[in-house]
Amino acid sequence: MKKILLITILMLTAALSMAYSDDQIRSVWVLPWNISSPSQIDEVIRQAVLSGQTELLVEVRYRSDALYTPNRIPNPFYNPEPRSPILGYDSFDPLEYIIQKARLADLQIHAWVVVFNATPLDSVRLATNYIYQNHREWITYNANGTRMNTGVQYGYFIDPGIPEVQDYLLDVFSDLVYSYPELDGLHLDYIRYPSPEYGYHPISLKRYEDYRQVNPRTTWNEWRILQIDSFVERLHNRIKDINEKIILSAAVFAFYEDAEYSYAQKWENWLKKGIIDRVYPMLYNRDEESFIRNLNTIDKMKQGKKIVMGLRAWNNDGSSLIPKPDAYPNGTYTIYDVADKVDLLSSKKLAGIALFSYEGLRKDNALYELSKLIYPVTPHRIPDLLAYHEQEAPSPPITPVIRSNFELSIEQDMYQIRIDVPNDGRWKWELKNKDQKIVYQRYRYYLEGDNTDYWNGILDDGTRVSTGEYFVHLFKDSDQFEYIIPLQIPELKG
Repeated sequence: MKKILLITILMLTAALSMAYSDDQIRSVWVLPWNISSPSQIDEVIRQAVLSGQTELLVEVRYRSDALYTPNRIPNPFYNPEPRSPILGYDSFDPLEYIIQKARLADLQIHAWVVVFNATPLDSVRLATNYIYQNHREWITYNANGTRMNTGVQYGYFIDPGIPEVQDYLLDVFSDLVYSYPELDGLHLDYIRYPSPEYGYHPISLKRYEDYRQVNPRTTWNEWRILQIDSFVERLHNRIKDINEKIILSAAVFAFYEDAEYSYAQKWENWLKKGIIDRVYPMLYNRDEESFIRNLNTIDKMKQGKKIVMGLRAWNNDGSSLIPKPDAYPNGTYTIYDVADKVDLLSSKKLAGIALFSYEGLRKDNALYELSKLIYPVTPHRIPDLLAYHEQEAPSPPITPVIRSNFELSIEQDMYQIRIDVPNDGRWKWELKNKDQKIVYQRYRYYLEGDNTDYWNGILDDGTRVSTGEYFVHLFKDSDQFEYIIPLQIPELKG
């Protein structure tokens, strides 16, 4: 049985690798909490290199905040947005650092920015959010004249139909492009209305009525579409004047009818008018029927050279995409499901694929394992990893605590790990050899008390862990201490 399974997987790997050409874009969305320190970025770059990526879409504007340095270079575009609360280092500039590292790795960096969604849901962060505190009057309304509720779409949206809103965002994004001339692209997200019920800000309503005096047949949704289209066009023209080589792109809804009529995101317009360089449809459907239906709609647009298809690469519960004995039979989404989606794309002439997200793929080396399934082997693209001069992030003094709270056993060709942690949170454990060299590391969200985890024994360099004595360093980034635990690793058969 095992031999048949192995042959099947090898055949699948060969077929998919041949289907995906070497000159296409291979992209990954990287969330802001994955770039908050130099060591995190080093790991992102390393994973991208090992998996053969060509670009990274790096979120540097989460909710009207900056994971970069506003007004880094004197320029005519005023950017008042504060440093993101996600960052824990007073002077660290994630965008500057990742651009420098990416140059060594032959990777393009696109600054991913959230556009009209202006605030977080977290009430603590809402209290310090720049837009909420300084321009609450920009928040959109529904048809009943009620201001938007923060829980409708992951935060408050500011209304695209307010000219002052558009001018403000144009200056923020222009400053970003001007201040980072080495940037390869600007990637727009939430470039839309929150839902069909919103957009009825009094200023926008008044402008709509004035517009209808000259264009009486314009419907309300056509007016909303016009607001989004005009912003994209103005931004395109502005940033191309600053840097003619920069790529303007956007993450868009793949279900086109919904994009147009619910969110006023008529992105086919942008492609036809040439006011955007690429779109990344978020084709996140798990079921094949919906996936193919939306794919065929997009394919009929005949814009494949400007389309990078976004694919789902996460589980809602945060679990790994690597198949596990206890989860795989129960329908957990895995790298093989992602590979199936790539296979469905193989007959379409697209610019490439983008995976959402790095956060969902970093567990258990899933990005690397997936890359072996869907990409051809491209050793000429992988630079010498020794070329990286890794900078260690400043860290607080650590008081080592030795405690036996990390136990490892074997279950069905997997390592089963029992971890006892003192409190809930995002923990990291590093496996180190006798020379204190890190050979494997992973982040996991653990609850207080006993937790069960699984590991396939694959190290960060893609090889299988050897038997012998190791040390585990278990810690939370926010804490002032770590647990140092001796560990004996037995042989994993199978």
